[in-house]
Amino acid sequence: MPALELPGATLNYRTAGDGPPLVLVHGSATDLTTWDGVIDELARDHRVIAYDRRGYGQSRHRPSATTASTPAT
Repeated sequence: MPALELPGATLNYRTAGDGPPLVLVHGSATDLTTWDGVIDELARDHRVIAYDRRGYGQSRHRPSATTASTPAT
């Protein structure tokens, strides 16, 4: 699966179809596979882009200073 290399992050993504772009963003506690059941249908009329948000699925990112150094309460 392709990945987009960005400063501080690597985003895993999938594309399908041609036409106006349609970006699918998954919610928490899941990944881009949540869209597997609808991507082919949407790709009939759109260029569909589904991706794993930072830290989900196969996407990775460096820990941020705010989360890496937050003390436990």
